[in-house]
Amino acid sequence: MRRWGIADTAVNNYLGTEAGRISYLSGVSGTFALPKYQFYPIPSVQVELSKVGGVCQLQQNPGWGACQ
Repeated sequence: MRRWGIADTAVNNYLGTEAGRISYLSGVSGTFALPKYQFYPIPSVQVELSKVGGVCQLQQNPGWGACQ
């Protein structure tokens, strides 16, 4: 679900639906939110090795810096 980007919606829908049916879920408070960094960083060595003609072919995942 994380790969498809629907983890937060699916988990929150499940908790909303099943909290009335399953007793141990009735005490669950709050909602599920995606983590700040959804993807791990690409190793900087791999980013550097991807350069062709001085242009990076790999783009760093969001939040982890950019190709230099």
